[in-house]
Amino acid sequence: MANNTTYPLNFIHNSQYKIGSPATTAIKADSTIQPEADLDDREGWLFRQTALGNKFNLYFYGSTAKEKLTLAHLKSYSAVVSVDKYDNTASLPFFVIYTKLQASGNAGAWYHSKIVGMPTGYIAQGEKIQIYLKNPPIHKFGYREVKCIETREGEAKGAEEILYMTIQSDSGSLVGSQILISDFMYDTYHAENIHRITKLIS
Repeated sequence: MANNTTYPLNFIHNSQYKIGSPATTAIKADSTIQPEADLDDREGWLFRQTALGNKFNLYFYGSTAKEKLTLAHLKSYSAVVSVDKYDNTASLPFFVIYTKLQASGNAGAWYHSKIVGMPTGYIAQGEKIQIYLKNPPIHKFGYREVKCIETREGEAKGAEEILYMTIQSDSGSLVGSQILISDFMYDTYHAENIHRITKLIS
């Protein structure tokens, strides 16, 4: 359920991705779990853990020549999800932000810093929630909001340019774990105050 908030049109950048379309290839990237349509016709992509060690990594933002954001630009980062089978914290989806390599001080082989956002607090099995990192999201879908706790690897300074923004699952989740993701969005302090919403459809 969307709210009735309106925004200046030049501040909104909407997109959607359909299962099986060529455009989804880049988003799924190195995922070893493929999205499915929900058996109960809920909106979104359903991910089911069928073998230990599998996981999904969805890349919703990648730095381009035309769009470059720093960590300081990022105001909020959120997604509408449902954890259909909750065994332990490994059942939860989480955010990961990577920044671009620099000349020195890199925390990883292909990134400078990494920020992980893990949902905290009570998560009801099957409840549709809006998880978020940093500030509460501007666009609210009417679901309960769950804050993610941030942990950092590397310097993670505000001037660092964002390489990727992702949402992922844990490869350690038990067989039968199931996550539904329907929407993803981020808001910025950028000069244009970008407010981007991406919808996943089956």
